[in-house]
Amino acid sequence: MSANHVKRNKVFISYTLQDSIIDRDLLSKVYEDISPQLDVFIDLINNDSSDKQNRVMSELRTSQYLCVLETPSTGQSVWVKKEVEEAINRHIPIYHVPLNTRSNDNEKNIVLFIKQHIIEEKKMTADNNTRITHHDSFEGLSKIQVQTRPTNAGASFNNLKNLQPSNSNTSNKK
Repeated sequence: MSANHVKRNKVFISYTLQDSIIDRDLLSKVYEDISPQLDVFIDLINNDSSDKQNRVMSELRTSQYLCVLETPSTGQSVWVKKEVEEAINRHIPIYHVPLNTRSNDNEKNIVLFIKQHIIEEKKMTADNNTRITHHDSFEGLSKIQVQTRPTNAGASFNNLKNLQPSNSNTSNKK
């Protein structure tokens, strides 16, 4: 690794398209806004693999953060649930951005949240070896805890087990 190369943290963006609040255009704009500062994986934008499901899990496993774009249908998404469970199992900090309606402000709100909570955390961690970990349930309950390492990303995600997919089909549809 050269002296000029700095390893960048990666954020995995989890979402569902089921309620049409999030679409490819919104995800593309978020990617363009955040990618200069963080490595970003957004399935719909970055996944050109022939084995898309395997790629999703591989990208999540190498991420330092999971950011769930929470819409009213998030709790019914089999894939969001799998991604959150994997993040909990791997102690990946989980953040969520609530998006209740389709709005021109969604891009700005997502980017602002990521910049304030993930990018600033990275700076804070580098400065004093602390980590801000955001734990949430899909019911909008949230808290931010400042902890020294290590952290348990799943400590407050108790309601996850209560989420029921709308059907048992685990197709590619997020």
